[in-house]
Amino acid sequence: MSDLLSVVEDCPLKWSLSASVKADAEKCPTGSPEPGKVRISIADREDESGTIVLRHALAAKNGESPVECLLTGHEEKSYFLSAQAENGHWVGRETVKVSLAPGRPQTVSLGLDFRAIPHGLIESSNADRLLERGDVLIKFAARTSTFMENVIMAGEKAVKKLSGLFHEGIKKGDPTCFHVAIYLGEGRTAEAHGGDLSTARVGAREIDAHAGFLFRVYRCQDRALAEAAAKVAETWATGRMKYLVPALVPFHLASFGPQAHGEALVFGQESGRKGGPLRFGAMFCSQFVIAVYQAAAVAKQLRQKPGLISTDVQMPAGLDLHASNSSPLALHARLEGASATWRYVDEVLVRPQQDANVQTAPPARPGKDVTEQVQVLGNPTQKRWPSGEWIYARNPWSLKEFEGKIYVGSGNSNNPPPAANAGPVDLWALDAANGTFPEKPEYEVPDEQVDVFRILSDGLWIPGHDSKVTARNDSRVKGESKYEHFKRLLKTAVTFPADWAAGNVHHKIGSLWTTMNNIPNGIHVYDVIDFGGALFAAIATVAGGMVARSNDRGHTWEVMLTKPFPYSRTRTFFVLVDDTGPRLYAATNGGRIYRFDGRSDFAEMNVRFFPAISDLKDVFVARPAEYRKQVVYIAGQKIIDHDWRPLGLFAAARADSARPLPLPGGALARDLLVHDDVLYALASTQPSAQSTRVHVFATRDLESFAEVCFFDAETFARSFETLNGDFYFGLGCDPDHLQGQTGRILKVPASALS
Repeated sequence: MSDLLSVVEDCPLKWSLSASVKADAEKCPTGSPEPGKVRISIADREDESGTIVLRHALAAKNGESPVECLLTGHEEKSYFLSAQAENGHWVGRETVKVSLAPGRPQTVSLGLDFRAIPHGLIESSNADRLLERGDVLIKFAARTSTFMENVIMAGEKAVKKLSGLFHEGIKKGDPTCFHVAIYLGEGRTAEAHGGDLSTARVGAREIDAHAGFLFRVYRCQDRALAEAAAKVAETWATGRMKYLVPALVPFHLASFGPQAHGEALVFGQESGRKGGPLRFGAMFCSQFVIAVYQAAAVAKQLRQKPGLISTDVQMPAGLDLHASNSSPLALHARLEGASATWRYVDEVLVRPQQDANVQTAPPARPGKDVTEQVQVLGNPTQKRWPSGEWIYARNPWSLKEFEGKIYVGSGNSNNPPPAANAGPVDLWALDAANGTFPEKPEYEVPDEQVDVFRILSDGLWIPGHDSKVTARNDSRVKGESKYEHFKRLLKTAVTFPADWAAGNVHHKIGSLWTTMNNIPNGIHVYDVIDFGGALFAAIATVAGGMVARSNDRGHTWEVMLTKPFPYSRTRTFFVLVDDTGPRLYAATNGGRIYRFDGRSDFAEMNVRFFPAISDLKDVFVARPAEYRKQVVYIAGQKIIDHDWRPLGLFAAARADSARPLPLPGGALARDLLVHDDVLYALASTQPSAQSTRVHVFATRDLESFAEVCFFDAETFARSFETLNGDFYFGLGCDPDHLQGQTGRILKVPASALS
């Protein structure tokens, strides 16, 4: 971090903070855009996870802006300042810490460096503008990380603490790095990649496979060696070698000793073997990248001296490692310490996922930027699930306005982690009139997750996502011993028949909540709807996907089959009108659609409900909203058990007439609501490596969308609601990107939209 440029005595009772920005014009290629408008971020935490104040500066043609006062105050305070041009081509070279005290006005100069890729966002189509063949790409967790990647990083952090047992150089590495690839050009990488271990291989991939992740780019100064290494990578990355799980690698000696010399000689001798060295049936990521570079270096030495023996092998700085024992941390440390032979190029973000039909999306025309008007109303579920993997249970799966309150869904019904089986769930309701949450939750919902709310003819209903009628136990959140863990699993084995015996629906009547635990075998109840005078529930049982019907408002039920296979699930309902009148439809996983015959059966329809999505195995209709005699819906793809990620937005007037409905700029739709004859869509994009943008779009005709507003946040908004012209948002996260702001409820007042 930088030091302050000047300290001048002023009023002894207050402090002031001023700043200017300055672009390094000498590093700007001819014809490149000037900085223009620059956004200055003032955060009270270095990782920008706390309160953030935004200010703007305007750089002149010489790249400098006037010194302007940003903040004043009376109490001692520390801030972290960073800057980035709104055009994305200029970014602050470092974060500046400033400590403020009364009588000490301070002025900070924020330097800007040019970057060829706007906002550092790359994808297959533009990667060659920044990356070159042979570049080493080191993938970082940054402010987010996957659950499994945390396991890798935990080992690497332990190694760094104990680095004296290995070598000093490892202290230069960043323990949040967890994957390495080599760039081949044209948007492709070669790498040993994990995932499903039955299919994980050493092979070539599109860089888009890393959507949403950060890479630091390191370039070998010996361009001939880099090209040779890329050729070796192409030769070896055929899929013959499997992915090797590097469970204990971080704890092995990574130095370039006798064994490493011998291994490097083998790599050089077999640099031209298709599929990689014969004696290696599997490799992990950093091992593969080091190996191809060592193979290229040694192959050159073998051409000069065919009788080369292992003790004569020479290795350039940065590559002098034992490949089979070198984790991403060890490689990163070596590259950082070899500045004469390796150059750090940039930090880039692979463009996150977009709508499946982004190629037909209309261009984006920005709405109103309300970032500075966003109000934080609280995070009611944080007390129950404060940190770690339990952050995931804070996801506000839905927000729903009812009788002047904004109800917040939360919990998690997935069986695997993170935050497995987090129920029962505290139901929180924001008092919209005063913008506060009560001291205690309104109700304890005996389910693992509150996923959706439905306002039906007789009040507010919650489908019971995964029954949890046995006693509440929050000990896991605080941490439990192995013995306590064993006792809990044993108790679960004894009590789960009670949880599975019947499914729940929860109904608010007046001020009281009632739980009806009586849907036969209703392990999961995903949706409820009124139709034809009856109440229908979308459920999953041991036998498969079902629909339950009640003619007495949930007191008794009869069950109809939709998809008859274990693990199949009926997820949502919607209504469309045909020549015979309104018809009820049920959507299941596998992208299937069923229609109610009006009597006692749901028949599967042979329709294509998700145009442009080829793999429908785990896809279903999510967040259906009926609008102008059509249904608008998100293609949801299962992530673990029940949670889902959006793939695209669609609409249908009939079951056989589904069509894509991509949002402007390919923004990814996450929630839908209809209010005052307007359909609103909540969506997200990621305009830069350090920012997520939340969008609200609106349409009155399902032909074109206009952006109502947008704001920048640290993570996407999973759900939203509107009341009296105000918009409310619930910040969420995915299981592979746990984010500390998850569960935070935000408000954009109507006054900010005018």
